[in-house]
Amino acid sequence: MTQLLSREKLEYVAKKVLHYPLHDAEKDYFLALAMKLVSQSSLSEKLVFKGGTAIYHCYLDQLRFSEDLDFTSLDKNIQVKDIRKILTKDNLFEVKKEYKSEQTLKIEKLKYYGVLDTPNSIKFEVDHFQNVVLPGVKKEYKNAWEMSFSANVMDPTEICAEKLRACNDRFRYRDFYDLYMMIKTLDLDLKDVISLIPQKEIRKPFSKKNVTENLNFALNEISEQGDTVSYKKDVGKEDLIRFFNSLELPTLMPNV
Repeated sequence: MTQLLSREKLEYVAKKVLHYPLHDAEKDYFLALAMKLVSQSSLSEKLVFKGGTAIYHCYLDQLRFSEDLDFTSLDKNIQVKDIRKILTKDNLFEVKKEYKSEQTLKIEKLKYYGVLDTPNSIKFEVDHFQNVVLPGVKKEYKNAWEMSFSANVMDPTEICAEKLRACNDRFRYRDFYDLYMMIKTLDLDLKDVISLIPQKEIRKPFSKKNVTENLNFALNEISEQGDTVSYKKDVGKEDLIRFFNSLELPTLMPNV
């Protein structure tokens, strides 16, 4: 049985290490617990970890809080019950709401009870429609909770390709921020990132015009309404605009 952390340790890490509100720090702890369960399970090599939580726990420092666990499955026969069995081991979590379709498996409410008065939940999503082009990378899941384990993580170049596609499809500031920080910090080759996009699933027409328009929408939104996500390292508005305007992006039509 896993010994859960004390409130004293939670308060210390939240204030001195993560600089998160208590409820976010506690969720960060349970994200690590859930990832550890996956890493020690039969699904560890069948699920490729990706998205914001993968970026800030496996490739970059924790520059922002990310609260979801996102994967692409290499085994299209994985079912919700397989995931549920692993995550409910040791009674650390309860599956309260799940969803499945031809494209995804979701546990929309993976409930946990920590030391705070109010129970909370995390989201766990497995995409079994999209492809994975590059081999996964075994990376340490860096965390503030002294848990030692590794995850099968999507190659950083492919994560950036998916982020760039997200920048084309929607206008969430975090997507633009994540992509910028990945490219600048890891010194990735943008040409390699861009060349992957035609090999990924494209559901909406892809173009530089869409990307730059969505960036402007995202910047206007956070300027007017703020952002629910806090960022530890600021990126100047002009730096973002300059970076995305410099990209030489193809125009691509949907391929699915």
